[in-house]
Amino acid sequence: VGPGAHAFDGALERRWNAARLDAYLAALLPQDGSGAVLPPGGTETLDEATARAERIILGLRLTRGVDVEFLEDPLMAAGLRWGVEAEILEHEGSRLRLSERGRMLSNEVFLRLLPDQSALAA
Repeated sequence: VGPGAHAFDGALERRWNAARLDAYLAALLPQDGSGAVLPPGGTETLDEATARAERIILGLRLTRGVDVEFLEDPLMAAGLRWGVEAEILEHEGSRLRLSERGRMLSNEVFLRLLPDQSALAA
């Protein structure tokens, strides 16, 4: 929570708060006596591939990680394999998560999990 904070509903919608501190504070502390609200900054509807990648990326950041069955995606296999080999990702039972080292280097593996952005722009 804070200016510019992003949220993902776990399905297809990403939304974020206003990034400017003055707009954020004005929404939380309205001068007209109305109730405080989180200031909307915007929303975005994701395609299925990007939403799946986002669920995985957010899940890998959690201590419990992501069930490996959810990760069975041929488009992500190389990135996940690279993350394990680079010791950025680690197995914990049937789950995969960021290693201690991976918490500092997470973007290195996350970039390899995202769908090809050039295909989305076409």
